[in-house]
Amino acid sequence: MYTINGLIGVGAFGSVYCGFRSSDCLSVAVKHIDKQKVIDWRQWDSTRIPVELYVLESLQSVPGVVRLVDWYETDYSFLIVMERPENTTDLFEMKRQKTVWSLGIFLYELFCGDIPFLTVDDILNESNVLRFPDHVSKEYRNIIEKCLHRKQLRRPSIRDLLSHQLFQ
Repeated sequence: MYTINGLIGVGAFGSVYCGFRSSDCLSVAVKHIDKQKVIDWRQWDSTRIPVELYVLESLQSVPGVVRLVDWYETDYSFLIVMERPENTTDLFEMKRQKTVWSLGIFLYELFCGDIPFLTVDDILNESNVLRFPDHVSKEYRNIIEKCLHRKQLRRPSIRDLLSHQLFQ
């Protein structure tokens, strides 16, 4: 029915995997929830389900809410199968990107003694280049520019930053 390709992330109550539906190659995310970790339950028809699944079922008609494809109950867990649109960013990735952006802002302030942008328009204007005082080395300029790249997906990962020669 579904082919699992790999782990997306692990949280306190379960793990999320990426994969696809075998019949039509629909990209899906499959969340595995251990029943022992479920704190809050609701009744759906005649079945007791985790509140997370109940809320997802209840909000299916709301635009922008991830589409629930299917769900399964086993003796020890629930599997929630959700559509995984290709052009989206999950919350873990979004948090990582914002963390890297914040690090770039911090490094700029630390080395330059000022903030890199005065307004939102300054941030959005791609022709607006960062200006550095002469005392900031080429290596530090490079890492700051990478962290403050306007395209989120072009920013380095935390792992990339930690392996950068400046942090060795």
